[in-house]
Amino acid sequence: MNREMDHKWDFRQIIRKELEYTGIDMTISEWLVHESVIDEIVLSIRPEIHEGRIHPYGVLFTESLEDLERYEMSPIPPEGLQRARKMVDGKEWYLLYDREHFYGMVRFPVTQSLEMQMLRRFPARGGLMINRNENGQCRFYQGDAMIIHDRRNWIRKSDVKNTVTTVASCVPGLDKKTFQLLLEFANYLVSPVDGAGGILIWNYQSQNGDESNSGLGNRFSLLNESHLNPILNLVVNSDGAIRISRNGELIESEIHIRYSSKSARVIPDFKGTRHTSSIRHSYDHSEVIVITISEDGPVSVFINGANITALNLESLHQMTRKARFAHPKEKEKISSIEIRHHCLNCERISMIEAVKFEGKNNVFSIKCPTCGIGIAPLSAFRLQIKPFAGSSNSSDRKKEV
Repeated sequence: MNREMDHKWDFRQIIRKELEYTGIDMTISEWLVHESVIDEIVLSIRPEIHEGRIHPYGVLFTESLEDLERYEMSPIPPEGLQRARKMVDGKEWYLLYDREHFYGMVRFPVTQSLEMQMLRRFPARGGLMINRNENGQCRFYQGDAMIIHDRRNWIRKSDVKNTVTTVASCVPGLDKKTFQLLLEFANYLVSPVDGAGGILIWNYQSQNGDESNSGLGNRFSLLNESHLNPILNLVVNSDGAIRISRNGELIESEIHIRYSSKSARVIPDFKGTRHTSSIRHSYDHSEVIVITISEDGPVSVFINGANITALNLESLHQMTRKARFAHPKEKEKISSIEIRHHCLNCERISMIEAVKFEGKNNVFSIKCPTCGIGIAPLSAFRLQIKPFAGSSNSSDRKKEV
């Protein structure tokens, strides 16, 4: 008996470490390491099979029940926990814990996808949301990235909000609300469909009046939640890309995108045919943002021939503030600078952002984020480079921040 308990505890420790490594922070609240939380996680990823099927499942641990007052909550005494576990379906009904204490069940209105439901129903003050589907695949959500567990493999899906912030730093004047809805559609509706990929071409700079209709009679829009399923079916059941207007409306579908000989020369191959076509198309058409969904799930964003999702950016203000915080006695020696760089190979603009620290700078070797050609080494304390979709200027420009 003791050996069984030791084995169970060892597995709990393994799961805790795996969650932390993939992005779930079990130290953000002391109650997250409680035995009841770990037990539910273990039960979720090691389901009992009843009559040859896996029972879909859902659990929500919330920092405060007040965040769920607008939903239907059903209190259940502790002795009813086992029965409640058999009643929840991870779609409409979830087990509900007030921190580490079992409370009962909570009912959510069903949305277009489980991932979007987790995103939109997650409590404002935090917690942990777990969902298991009928195939045994589990999703964990803690308010940022989605973590997926599938047959002892862990997959981390990027945080949509962080991607929006990164792209907005490269595209002045970006309509962040519409872009976030497009990314949510790609990440939480298209991406979970097994074996389905797709390409969304967003005409983010064009004027709405200049865009033709899709020929469907109605204006189908990704900003209208009731239109998401028809557009999803169009994406996963069609070859080619779909084109989206500046305000999120469907313009055209089944586009076989092409790219120029120049883009083939300056933009290296990227992954497979779908991604290479997408990144080169974005180079040829600076007025669009191309969102590409792989058949195995990951979502990439391409602008001006650059892969934005590969970037790990901070704002220049954040970089400077961190340096001054770490060296408070020398903060007067710390400054920041922007350098606009024009690449002669791909003819695209990049923005180099650097923190300077008198007496402590290093020499950095950097490459053009579009074509990968090396740029002259620069001296800085911290440095990053990003594509820039603002107005072009063939001469480098320095600006003290």
